[in-house]
Amino acid sequence: MNHYVYFIQQEGKGNKPVKIGYSINPESRCRYLQVANCCKLKICLKLPFDSEVLAREAERTFHWLAGKKHRRMEGEWFIIYGSWKKFIAQAMKIYDGNQSKKCN
Repeated sequence: MNHYVYFIQQEGKGNKPVKIGYSINPESRCRYLQVANCCKLKICLKLPFDSEVLAREAERTFHWLAGKKHRRMEGEWFIIYGSWKKFIAQAMKIYDGNQSKKCN
């Protein structure tokens, strides 16, 4: 079974809020969040991991980086400024570095 870190964002132009979370079923999670949101939500990205532990560690890394370099709104909702690709690459580099340290 895959475990995912997902990025769900309001549709539209500009810097829209994005939720960074963990789920084994991001599509179901998006539908659940949609019920309480007046704006249309979409899954922008979902990253698969082999275990819940790895996915949760990656999720914490994304939360940390988003809170440090971008803007935390409330809970797991953030505004990501600039390039998503750059943000994801930075977070994965930090995450991969943390995983390498655990192996030593």
